[in-house]
Amino acid sequence: LHTALSAIPASKSFIELLLPPKLEINNTASEIAKRVNALVNEENRQKLTYDDISAWLIEIGMLEFTSALDGKRTRRPTESGIKNGISIEERTGNAGIYHVVVYNTAAQHFMIDNLDAILAVKHERAEMRGAPWTKEQDDCLIALYEKSLPMSEIAMALKRSISAVRSRLKRLGVLDAQ
Repeated sequence: LHTALSAIPASKSFIELLLPPKLEINNTASEIAKRVNALVNEENRQKLTYDDISAWLIEIGMLEFTSALDGKRTRRPTESGIKNGISIEERTGNAGIYHVVVYNTAAQHFMIDNLDAILAVKHERAEMRGAPWTKEQDDCLIALYEKSLPMSEIAMALKRSISAVRSRLKRLGVLDAQ
């Protein structure tokens, strides 16, 4: 992804291509990832995802997991995130009202300026794919699971996929194999 982005014509800045000038709009991380991916026109290139952006924002302390009113765990901006232009917006869809994390223009610029750091976190998570589990990771996995944290949060903390977390819990006999 990074190599492909370096091929962007010098006549336009990367920011201009992603964020049209004088356009004050709140976007989701999915929309930002979609815009970045639209600039990368190579096949077999792994795409930037909402999870990649979220993992990085959690790592730097701008997003965190919290419990919603319905008891589900959800991502929300921290105080630092709010100061940097991350907020919650209420929207209406086919299923009714829902809340979504959005990023103002300043926050979007911050993410684009730090794309290398986002990609580094993505790469670090990818490196863990298929890597053997250590005793310390197993202990941490079990402790997080026993705290009733959602699989997505455990996966993010251990830099593993949700399916890897589930598989390991089953292999350790902590989660019923179904």
